[in-house]
Amino acid sequence: MLDKIKIENFTVFDDVEFQFGKGINVIIGDNGTGKSHLLKLAYAISTVAVSTGKSASPPAKAELQKQIAAKLVHVFRPDTLGRLVRSKRAKGEGRGNKGRAAVRLQFLGGADEWSFNFSGMAEKEVVLDSPPKAFPKSEAIFIPTKEVMSMFPGFASLYRNRELAMDETYFDLCLALDGAPLRGPRFDSIKQLLDPIEERLGGKVVREGDRFYLDSTQGKTEMPLVAEGVRKLATLAHLLRNGSLTKKGIVFWDEPESNLNPRLVRDVAAMLMSLAAQGIQVFIGTHSFFLMKEIDMLKRLDTRFGQVPCRYITLGHDDEDKPVFEQGEDLKSVSHIVALDEELAQYDRELQGA
Repeated sequence: MLDKIKIENFTVFDDVEFQFGKGINVIIGDNGTGKSHLLKLAYAISTVAVSTGKSASPPAKAELQKQIAAKLVHVFRPDTLGRLVRSKRAKGEGRGNKGRAAVRLQFLGGADEWSFNFSGMAEKEVVLDSPPKAFPKSEAIFIPTKEVMSMFPGFASLYRNRELAMDETYFDLCLALDGAPLRGPRFDSIKQLLDPIEERLGGKVVREGDRFYLDSTQGKTEMPLVAEGVRKLATLAHLLRNGSLTKKGIVFWDEPESNLNPRLVRDVAAMLMSLAAQGIQVFIGTHSFFLMKEIDMLKRLDTRFGQVPCRYITLGHDDEDKPVFEQGEDLKSVSHIVALDEELAQYDRELQGA
């Protein structure tokens, strides 16, 4: 699991440190404030860290530096690694002067800190401060804004052999979905997580060849014919069923409310809280005040989730367009919520026009 991350001079971030919770972490922000970048950065380093820990012998420092750089490039898709360094404009200059970006990511459970930096001229390599010797065990899953179950057939092969305008989170998720379902004791261990999701789906996710179906009392329905919001829930169900997402794992989900009606958003909130209650660390990036309010209400009003650690992080800009960051353990402790501000502004406009 992730404990904290310090970011300097990286994309939209100047100098900021975020503290994470063991349960559910809600990243709130308007477009362009770094919401997705924070999720992707934490995910990219987590996947490199976990895969390195699985190696029979950890790679040499030079090789590990290349792996970190490659993952950042594949997840963010800049022309060069150095493009991820934040531009600093000197007064009176038209172009940005780039320095160095620096990232420090700390895991829980005894794993070493990952600390590295790279310059605005870097192409294929970061500078790792010191090679870690103790590695995290938590598997990391990233669920992007667009669902992937309908595009699954042949996507992994196509991504390997063709240049596609999609970042590597889609490829990684397809690989995770490719695993066969669990059985025996391993399946029994995740059944209490899976059952509530399948109840909301009204059936089970099954795979035949390279195609996914929703098998319900109405029969089997091809996944492309299922509503997109339901396909997102189905993705999570299959990741649990095949063991890609396990207890003590980490799930990153960018805009889970996208293409969901309010009733399904409520289901997603309950599902995410259930995952967190069972020991899965959850990160979501959202625009939806409805979703974050639903999570806050479940924490306060539902006895099942009262002990789930929650963390709210807001990203935004002040009136002078300077970055504004807030962090807290409940929704009341953060005030800069663009979604709420716009709802209130809409109400004011309505009153003025009445």
